Amino acid sequence: MPPRKRANTEAEEPLEYIERIREQATKWFVTTDDRKNKVNYDIEQNIREIRALLNINDEIFQRCTSSGKSTSESTSASFTRYSYDVVKVRQDPTNQSQTQFITEPEQSQTSFDISSLMSLPADLSGVFVAKYQSSHSLLIDYNAFLESSLIMHDDVLGPFLAKLKSHLETIHVCLGEIESWLLEPKSNIEFIEEIFGMKLETPTAKRPAGTHQRTDICEGCKKSFGSHTRQTYGGFSGTKFLCHSSLTYSSSSSSSTFFSCKKYITLNNTMHDSGKFERAFAISKKNDKEKLQKFLDFIK
Repeated sequence: MPPRKRANTEAEEPLEYIERIREQATKWFVTTDDRKNKVNYDIEQNIREIRALLNINDEIFQRCTSSGKSTSESTSASFTRYSYDVVKVRQDPTNQSQTQFITEPEQSQTSFDISSLMSLPADLSGVFVAKYQSSHSLLIDYNAFLESSLIMHDDVLGPFLAKLKSHLETIHVCLGEIESWLLEPKSNIEFIEEIFGMKLETPTAKRPAGTHQRTDICEGCKKSFGSHTRQTYGGFSGTKFLCHSSLTYSSSSSSSTFFSCKKYITLNNTMHDSGKFERAFAISKKNDKEKLQKFLDFIK
């Protein structure tokens, strides 16, 4: 809110003073655009909708939070997902008369702007000191913020709640974009399973799905899987194939990440008379999905 103007006269009565301050606050929250768009100031309805938004936003956030972490930029967070993003077409390395469709588990990261969860817009700031969540110290506790606002007089509360609801809708859009990106691998897997008639294992950080042949070329180091060394790692039992581009695992640090080579999954082998086919289809793109389906129809 802007600085409050002092009374023109010391003789101003207390009730007149209160009324004038409330009138200034109402003018601050009610904008010309609000009047033009006939924004709803109904207190009861807005409280219902705000509480519903708070619950939905919290549910989405809880589903996303395990895949995200704050970045060096205070207003963004980086999220990680595991997926099959590309279907590749190549000649079978062991049989030149066959065309192979392969895919491999991929790890990808994207940063999202989460400033709406961390700071108030100008038209809401300066009224109350925002509290932050105990479990996420950088994020505003909007439930507490709503409760604080309810001490306002109805004349001010109505337009204030309309502003708060609009801001929470912005947060809802932000969280929806994050969740949609995280859920995209599911649609990719379903698409591959449908057109190739097979079941894929969902890749995760702990279990990179798939199997490989010794003659396959590793996408990490560009050498054959057969050239990878087999080594015991850390204090754990068992061994893994070490990619030449892997980070060295330090047994003295339990937090070090152990990387194994990427693994191809053969989706289908199709005989053809002649020709060499090499293509890559980004299946997160609708256009590439359609092209892959047409290519499958052509080569069968």
